Amino acid sequence: MTIVNFTMREYENPLVINPYWMAFQVLFKFILVQLCFIGLIVWWVCDELLMEYHYYQKYGPAWRQVYEQYHGTVFHAHLKIAMALSSLLAISLILVWFYRQTFHKHAR
Repeated sequence: MTIVNFTMREYENPLVINPYWMAFQVLFKFILVQLCFIGLIVWWVCDELLMEYHYYQKYGPAWRQVYEQYHGTVFHAHLKIAMALSSLLAISLILVWFYRQTFHKHAR
């Protein structure tokens, strides 16, 4: 009766880190973080716009005065929304650029 020795080969060693797997993990984490930022920005903008809408529904034409008592000027709120939307555009452009640099082969 022969005993088969089940030893691991060099490429099956769990201590050897596969560089392709590491690159995939880095790319996945980078994209996941960026998508979380996009979701957070969209959530914040929607929350801010809904808050203004609820103030308008509750207080009618005098909603700006009541809103400004609690949250500051409406102009600053709209400025924050514009900055958030511009950062959303910037993150989207960065992701598109990163995708094109990483996954597209350019014919030269």
